[in-house]
Amino acid sequence: MGIEFRKDIVTLIPRASSPHKRFGELGFEEIRNLSQYLTKEERLVPYSDMYDQEEAISPEQRAVIEGPPMDVRDAFSLEDYGAHMNQAGNCKVENGYCVLPDGVTYSAVRIEKPGQTNEKMDFFNREFGKTGALAYKLWCPGSHYFQYTDGAIEDFGYGLMNMKMVSDDPVFSNGIDVRLLGIDLEKVEERDPACRWIAGNYWQNYPVLEHGIAEKPIDIVIVNYMRQTPDGREHRIRLYAGVAVKDGKLVRTGLPEDLSPLECARCNMRHLMLEYGNEARIVNQFWERYGKKPD
Repeated sequence: MGIEFRKDIVTLIPRASSPHKRFGELGFEEIRNLSQYLTKEERLVPYSDMYDQEEAISPEQRAVIEGPPMDVRDAFSLEDYGAHMNQAGNCKVENGYCVLPDGVTYSAVRIEKPGQTNEKMDFFNREFGKTGALAYKLWCPGSHYFQYTDGAIEDFGYGLMNMKMVSDDPVFSNGIDVRLLGIDLEKVEERDPACRWIAGNYWQNYPVLEHGIAEKPIDIVIVNYMRQTPDGREHRIRLYAGVAVKDGKLVRTGLPEDLSPLECARCNMRHLMLEYGNEARIVNQFWERYGKKPD
C-alpha cells in the first residue's frame, strides 16, 4: 500500500480512457492501432482546441533540453531523496538530467503552477474530459495515447510504452511508500512548512516493438513534491529509470542495451516538462471558460 504525505491539497486525478480497461487487456495490434490524435467525436468537444496549443515549455526549459547534461554531483539517489528534497530551499539544479554512477537515470523538473487552487482542481477533476480518451490526450498532446485504470500507453520520446503502475490500488490513488526515500512523515512540515504533497509511483514500462511487446520492462520511479507558493503552487518532480520497488526495497534493474541511458534521462525530463507544464496551463484555461463565477 502506498504511503504519501498530503496536507490540505487537491491534486490531479487522472481519468481512465475506459472505465473498465486494466493493463494487459489491450493486445499488441490494438495498441499499435491507437492514435495520439483526437478523433472526430473528440474534436466536437468545445475545449478540444486546447490540444492544438504550442508546447508548454519555457525558453529556460528549452535551453536545458537542448543543452548538456547536469553535473552528476548535483543529483542524488532515491535513497537520498528525502535529505535533498524535503527542505525549505530548492536543490541546486531543479531542471536537468544525468546518469547516476549506478546506471540509474536521473531527471529533474520544476513546474510553476500560478493560480492553481483546490477549487480549480476539484472542478477540473470533476468536469474535464468525462468520456473517452479525451482528457488523457489533452493532458500531453502527441505523447498520450490511452489510460488504463492501472496504467497507460505513452511515448516518452524513445518509443511507445505499455505502462503498468504497480500498486495495491487500481485507481491511481496509491503508489510507493515514500518512507523508502528517506522521508520522515512526522518532520515534513518542520523541514519545509510550504510542503503540501509528497508521493511516488513505481511503473513497469514495456516497450512496444515492431513485432510485439517487450517481455522485460523498463522500471521507473516517479516522485512528486508539491509546495504552496504565494500565487499558486510549485511542483518538483524526480524520475528515476532503471530502478524498481520489490518487497519494500529499491532494486537496480538497469536499462535495455539498445537504449542510451543519457538520452533516456533527457527524454524523460522533456516529457515531464510537457506533461505537467501543460496540466498547469489547461487547469487555468478550463476554469476561466467554465468554472469561474461571473464578477
